[in-house]
Parts: sequence; structure tokens; C-alpha cells
Amino acid sequence: MIARYSRPEMARIWGDRNRYLIWLQVETAACAGMAKAGLISQRDWRNLKKSLDKLLNDGGVDP
Repeated sequence: MIARYSRPEMARIWGDRNRYLIWLQVETAACAGMAKAGLISQRDWRNLKKSLDKLLNDGGVDP
């Protein structure tokens, strides 16, 4: 996004950091669904969810 043509609010919405956060949320929801369907073991899902929560609490992904 070209800075001089965008407001700071719009730049944040369309920025890389927000894009990765949204992708992470989508993938987390997909994994939750797979765990519910039995495609991922509950133990693996708990470990993955724990790691994802830590990543999000630490500020997410830094592009």
C-alpha cells in the first residue's frame, strides 16, 4: 500500500501483520474443525492450541 494514498487506519487493515493474523485465525479454526472431526488427535490439538495462544499473546507473527 502506498503510504501517501492511505490513512494509518487503512494501512493497518491491509498491512502484512494484520494479513498474517487473519490467516492464523483461519488456520486455527480449520484445525479446530479437524480436531472435532477426529482428523487431528486431541493431544496434538491441545499442543498446537497452546503454541498458537503463546504466539498470539507474544504479539503474533512478525512479517
